[in-house]
Amino acid sequence: MNRTPFVFIVFLNLVLIKGKDVTPKNDLEMKMLYLVDKWRTGDLDALPYPMPPLDEWRMPPFEGKYNGLGLQMTFSTTGMLITGLNNFTITEMNISEENLEGSAVLNYPFVNMEADNYKLNGRAYVVYKLRGSGRMNVRVRNTKLVFGFRVNNNGSKPVVDDLQLDYEIESLEVCNINFRYFLLYHSWHLLKSVIKCNAVIKLVSSCSKIEVNFCKFSW
Repeated sequence: MNRTPFVFIVFLNLVLIKGKDVTPKNDLEMKMLYLVDKWRTGDLDALPYPMPPLDEWRMPPFEGKYNGLGLQMTFSTTGMLITGLNNFTITEMNISEENLEGSAVLNYPFVNMEADNYKLNGRAYVVYKLRGSGRMNVRVRNTKLVFGFRVNNNGSKPVVDDLQLDYEIESLEVCNINFRYFLLYHSWHLLKSVIKCNAVIKLVSSCSKIEVNFCKFSW
């Protein structure tokens, strides 16, 4: 499973989609699915803990770094609006009533993230500059989350005190972003094969500058 540090946000989301989710095998799994259904539909008063609505999530501004796949970069965004978090399918769930340990597999078809402004600065293969700024729109498709957890029930309320998470992302579409790769034209195909980028490209100044718009990255 991929463990890339390029992660905007991770949620412990168990979302019930009627007719598609796994069938519960015990009372604890049934209760969990019931509560998740309330969360998905926005009935937050029925939940035992305060939870944010899933239809829209606002993420505060943040800064981060990425180093991998031949890329080194720093990036920052303004506040981000995330939609589509209420569209999950639970394909597997196993929760033990005896030791309060569990695991689940989630399939997440689509999530959209928008920010009014982003800034990016870095290099590809050390010598090629990567720069960008402006409005950002990121579309994440077909994400699979696999996680295990253990519940501590010693206090007045049970809490998750151990969580392990793996994930797979089929595609990440970055739209309305202008990445500028300053490199010779014959090097573009090498870079494109490294980052697996299918893009609409515009050649400027006798191919010494390449402007990439509407770029789709796949890992």
